[in-house]
Parts: sequence; C-alpha cells; structure tokens
Amino acid sequence: MTPFAQHLMRLHGRCTAQGALLLAMLGLSTAMTVHAAPSCPAAPVRVALYENGFFYKGGQGLDKDVVDELQKRSKCKFEVSVVPRVRIWSELEAGSLDMTTSVVETPERKQQFWLLHYIQQKRYAVMSKEMPSNIKSMQDFLDAPNTLRMAMIRGFKTGPFYDVAFDKLQEKGRVEVAPDSDKAYQMLQAKRVSGLVGSPMVFQARLKELGLEQLVQVHDWAPDDLPTSAGMALSRKNFSEEQVREWGVLIDAMRRDGTMLRLIGKYLPKDLTQQALIK
Repeated sequence: MTPFAQHLMRLHGRCTAQGALLLAMLGLSTAMTVHAAPSCPAAPVRVALYENGFFYKGGQGLDKDVVDELQKRSKCKFEVSVVPRVRIWSELEAGSLDMTTSVVETPERKQQFWLLHYIQQKRYAVMSKEMPSNIKSMQDFLDAPNTLRMAMIRGFKTGPFYDVAFDKLQEKGRVEVAPDSDKAYQMLQAKRVSGLVGSPMVFQARLKELGLEQLVQVHDWAPDDLPTSAGMALSRKNFSEEQVREWGVLIDAMRRDGTMLRLIGKYLPKDLTQQALIK
C-alpha cells in the first residue's frame, strides 16, 4: 500500500474491505499519474533561461538540466532561449513566453504566474573582508557609515529579512542597483560595494569566476529565515490549472526518483545539495 493510501486510512480511522479496495485503487491511480506525461501544445513550449551562476551560464547549468529533463519526460517540443531577466516578466505575463526558470516565490508572483518549485536555498550576506571587523550583523551594517553600500539585483527577491533590510538601505541611499548578478559581483570586485546577498548556486559560481573566494566572507545574517523555494513559472494565459498539475507531476517524479538530487549535486557540495533539495 502506498504512503498516500496509508495516510488516508489513518485519516478516516477505519479499514473496511471496501475501504481497502478503494484505497488500493487510489494508490494505483497515483502510481499511474506519476508516469503520465502532460498533453503537449501544438506549438513548441517557449522557455526562457537567464544567466545566473550555476543556474545557467554559457550553455550549461541546473536550469538547462531541468528543462532538458522535462523535455525528455514530457516528449513535448521545447523552444529554449536566453532572455534578459527584466524582459522575461512582461513576456511571461503577456503570454509570449510559456515558462521560465529559478523563479523565487512571492505573493505577487503567485497571483501572476503558476509556480512549480524544484530547489530551495537560503540567502547569505557575501561581504568583503575589508569591511570593518565590528560589523557582525545586518543591523551593524545598517548602523554603519553611508560609505558602506550593498549591491541589489533588479527584480530579484532575497527573502523577508533581507528585503526589509534593503528597503532601509535604499532610504539611506546605500544601495547600488545592478541589472543582473554578473554586474552585482563585478561591483563587489571593483569595491564599489561592500557586499551583496546571494544564494549558494549563484555566489559559489561568481566568486570562483572572478577570483574572489579568498577576498570575501559569507555570513548567515538571517538565521531564522527559512530557505526560499524557487522553480518554474508558467504563464497563466497559456496553461490551465490542470495542465500545470501535469507538469508538476513530472517535477515531483524527478524529486522522488533521485534525478533532482543528482542534477543539483553537479553544482553544489553534498551538504548544500541536501539543503537545496525540496523534501
């Protein structure tokens, strides 16, 4: 009997022969659904990637791996392009794009798009080692002189704690807005800013590329923040709720059969891979 069927047994508190038969049928239906492919649209599925550390850069990354796996499992034709992040939102909302990747969930995005998660990560403060040693928290940084600034990537969400902190820094004129993560880390390299906030999938790639690994320190200044979930965003204009559920079954199957663990493990060390896997 599947765990789902056992849960229903406990929930209803009885196990009649009729109930057992019904639950066995439900278990069979669930197993069949896991392997069912979504119905493919007549035109290719238009998917937008964007450059963002180990998620995607130079033709490879987790997002490309996930898209390739979805294409293989769904047997649908995909049309994949690399699009600036700022442009993706308007095209996805208008329906001229069907899907995009590694989207962090926010209340607004839940209303605008269908969201299917495949990774979770905490955000960390990536700070220059030249920063004064007495700054040991986000509040210390907020109280620091105005000469200390942080880079913020346009259109990115960093989680409840850091989003509030950035609002306060902006009020003080202590934020440098970057169009993408490349520019944000280049600002850090050029010492235009003292730090930024990022996830392991991004900062591990960027620090290595720019030779900054020995020049920064990574701090968990928001220990109470839970990991932020990210994944596919699908256009509400182009997909029904039932169609999205079918794509969600494929992503869930990738998690259950170990595929997602393997894909994430290509880019992160074992401990961070386990943290990033949505249980």
